[in-house]
Amino acid sequence: MKLLHLLILTPYGKYYDDHVSFISFRNSDFTLGISPSHAPLISEIDICVLTLSKDNKKVSFATSGGIINVKNDEVTLILNSIESASEIDLERALSAKNRADERLANKEKDTDIERAKLASQRAMNRINLVKQNQ
Repeated sequence: MKLLHLLILTPYGKYYDDHVSFISFRNSDFTLGISPSHAPLISEIDICVLTLSKDNKKVSFATSGGIINVKNDEVTLILNSIESASEIDLERALSAKNRADERLANKEKDTDIERAKLASQRAMNRINLVKQNQ
C-alpha cells in the first residue's frame, strides 16, 4: 500500500515524523483529505481537528492552525500547536473557553475581539476532541 510521509513541525520542534495513509483537516473553505498521489498543494489549516489514518486506525488531534505543503507524497505541516486528546487538560480548556467568552460578552473598549474569538474557537476545538474520545 502506498503511503504519505508526514512531518509535523511546531514552534517547539518536530511533533510527528512517520508514514500515514490519509490526512484530513479543515481550511477556511472546506474539509480536505490528502491521500497518496495527491496533487501538489499549499494551503492554510484552520483551527480544527486534524485526523490521520495509519494501519487502518484513525488518530485525531486538535490544532490551532498553520499551513500544509503536499508534494510527491511528502506532506509537511507547520502548525501553531497540536495536541492529542490525551495531551489536553479538559479543565484548563473549559477555563480558557469561559475566559474568552466573558471577554466577548463584556466587550470593554480595550478587549481585542478577534483574539478573544480565536481563543474561544481553540478552546472549543480542544473540548470537542476530548469529548469525542471519552
